[in-house]
This record gives sequence, structure tokens and C-alpha cells, in this order.
Amino acid sequence: MTKHSIEQLVEYYRQLLTPVYADRKFMHVGEVDVGLLHEVEQMRVLGASEPFLLAGNRGTSDQSIDDNLRLYLLNLTGNDMVDSARNFADTATNLPVEIQTAIDEWDPDQEARYVFAAQLIEISEIGNRQKYGRRKSTWLLLENKTTIDELWDQIGIARAPSKVVELTDKALKSYASELDQGDGTVWVPDNQTSVHGGSVSLRWVHTGENPDAVIRELKQAASKVRIMPFLEGVPMSIHGIVFPSGVVVLRPVELAVLRQRKRHGFLWGGCMTGYDPSSEDRAYMRDVARRTGEYLSAEIGYRGPFSIDGILTSDGFRPNELNPRLSGGFAPQLRGLADLPFAPLCWAVMENESLDYRAEELEEAIVSMADKIRGGRGMVITPFRIEQQRKIELVREGEAFVMSGEGQQADVVLDVGPSPSGGIIFMRPSAETELKGFRLAPELVRALCFCDQHLGTDFGELEAAKEVRAT
Repeated sequence: MTKHSIEQLVEYYRQLLTPVYADRKFMHVGEVDVGLLHEVEQMRVLGASEPFLLAGNRGTSDQSIDDNLRLYLLNLTGNDMVDSARNFADTATNLPVEIQTAIDEWDPDQEARYVFAAQLIEISEIGNRQKYGRRKSTWLLLENKTTIDELWDQIGIARAPSKVVELTDKALKSYASELDQGDGTVWVPDNQTSVHGGSVSLRWVHTGENPDAVIRELKQAASKVRIMPFLEGVPMSIHGIVFPSGVVVLRPVELAVLRQRKRHGFLWGGCMTGYDPSSEDRAYMRDVARRTGEYLSAEIGYRGPFSIDGILTSDGFRPNELNPRLSGGFAPQLRGLADLPFAPLCWAVMENESLDYRAEELEEAIVSMADKIRGGRGMVITPFRIEQQRKIELVREGEAFVMSGEGQQADVVLDVGPSPSGGIIFMRPSAETELKGFRLAPELVRALCFCDQHLGTDFGELEAAKEVRAT
């Protein structure tokens, strides 16, 4: 699409959504403050009233925050991404008195709704204000990784073999041995305590290894586990949006899921659109997303965004989970459409607002721009405490990264700083780096090795997935 047609489409969606949001009060909620600013500005353009911002903590960013905004922090901590989300949900449902009072003073008539762009744990009310862009209970069930294989079977989508087993089952080890295809098995718990994400709860049991320690650990939060073979290949995701008139399907996204072989787990490291599977695999992944969206729409009345994560194996793409929400992989696909009110559009769809969404035009615009302008970054949360925000420029020297010298052009840039879990590390290619064809995971492994050596972090030995499928 041309720049002019993109501008026209953005303006169309602004005009379409203005009657939905104009003169209404919204409380913007998120785990870090800077993560709220983009949607706050988009809602301002749509005519929304002055917002109230509620964040779990300050974020590591160079972006400044207007002192005139009503911003309140919960100052939360957490051991990892999921623990932070749980702590946020617990506190948000029982707010400190001073924050509840501030909300009531801002919205004395209790007309406001709250919005949350990337919410892992669904909360029906925060501060006695209901959510706009709610997910129905039947939609939330899709997040359970021990039941999702039933969905792939119902739709007729090829998947890896798996077994869902009670953690008390005496045949547990024999099931795992039967599923092992030579590289061990991956174990994921049910959602008995809450949802989980960011690879936090995944465990890798190696071939011939006694899984007793993994079983004891998983029993603390689950009663069942899904066991599947460890699949070699590039982790990838495909995203879609279910509209009343049809399903919008986007392009594949690389997921940087790094392997911690000695720790029997995985490290979530962000996502990027530089890597391209073959045209046949791309078409298949998009077909999987379209068929899934159509099925969810017909069977449970699903509306809104979703993503399907899986592995691009030697036999093709094999899905292993479905996320019925706005997930991180949407953002890099919108790099060329920064003015598109994407989150407000998705919230309106989820609320089943009767609008002319022009789904086909939206799909063409996002996919064409995402193919043209690649985006994304590495992002790793660590329990290692990083006290100060700083920027580190790195260049390749052989197979490693070293700090760039005077006058050297950086290959990648690290932005490091504090997080509720201890520290956070962002890795982005330099502005001069060609992103088309850029694979995130191997470069992130090199960057985190540098962090271990020079910052004192303790990521240890990491591995990036291998490409086993022709591109």
C-alpha cells in the first residue's frame, strides 16, 4: 500500500473509533508506566477524557512522562514475568486506600472503565471499574496448555504427539520415555493456580534423565502436565484478529526462546520480524491462524486478537499454544503503522461494537507494512539487580560481542536497567543494520554472554534454536 493509502486508512479508523471513545473516561492499567503512554496518546486523539494511569512500576526507558498525567505506581516486585503478573493482579484487586481514593476523586460518578493492552491475568474489575475489552470465560480456557491439543485435533491441524498426565500417575516416566524422539521431552503444567507465559513454567527433561526433581517442582502449582517431544527448530508465532466479518491474519514472527540446557528450562527473549520462513511455510502458518480464528468465531463467538506459538520443525510448523489476547508479537508488526489506533480497535472488537471494521483492508495494510518495515527487539528479565539505566553499544568480534570502540559503528545496542524482578535487558540492532533476514535468537545469546562477563549477570550457558527447515 502507498503512504497515502496508509494515511487514509489510519484516518478512517480514527473516525470510526472516535464515537466509541470520545468524552469517556478510561483508566489505563499496566505493569510499567512507559508501556501506557502510546495507548494514552491514541485515546487522546480519539477524544477520550483525561485518563488515570495505574502501573505496577517504573519502566526502563528514555521516554519521559508528562508530570500533568495522573500516574500512580504500586511499586511491586516479582521473581519472574508470571510472578510479577500474579502480584499485580493480587494488588490491583485490593488497591491501597490512597489510590482507590484518587480514582474515586477522578471519577466521582463511577462512569470510567479500565483498559489493559497486554494483560496476562484477566481481572474483571480494578478500583471498582470494569474492564473495557473484556475476555469471556470461554475465551480464557484457550490459554490452558494442557487442553489446547484437543483444539488442534478438532480443527484438523497437524501437531506434535503429546500426553496429558496426572503428576501423581505412576506411569508418568514411561509416558515421557515413549514420547522422547531423541532430544528429551518438554513438560508444561496446567492452569490450576493461574495462567503462565514467557516460558517460565516450561521444563526440559533430557533423554535418560530422572525427572523426579521436575515432578516435585511442578506439583507445587499443578495437578496435570502435558508432555511432548522436544522439537528442534525455530520458535515462531502467527497472529490474527477475529472480526464479525472475518479473520485478519498477519505474518510470521520469530520468538527468541533461548535454551538453558543445564537448568532444564527456557528463557524468553522477545520477538522480531526479520526472519522469513519459506513462502510455503508462511502460507501454511497463515492458514493455521485463519482456520483457528474461523473455528473460534463459529464455536464460542470469539472476538479480538490471538496468537499461535509453535516450532518450525523439519516437518513444518507445529503449534503448541494459543494466546487469546494482545500478545507481544503484534508490536513489531506495527512498526510502520505507529499512528494506527490498534489497541483501541481490538478493544472495540472484543466488546462487539457494531462498526464497519474493513477487515480485509486492515489485513492488507498491516501485512504489507510488516513485510516492508521489520521490527522487534530482544527483551530479557533477570533476577540480577541492575541499579542504573545505561546504554551499551556492541560490535561483533568473531563469534562474540565486545564493546564498540571510538568511531566504531555498533552492531547492536543494549539498554539495561532495573525491573520489578531485578533487572531488564533490551537488545536492538543498530539503525544501520538490515533487519530483513536478521535472526534475533543467536545474536541475543551473544549479547547475554557479554552481560554475564561484564555486568555480572548469571544467565549461564544459553543456546539458540537451530534452523532445520529450508527457507
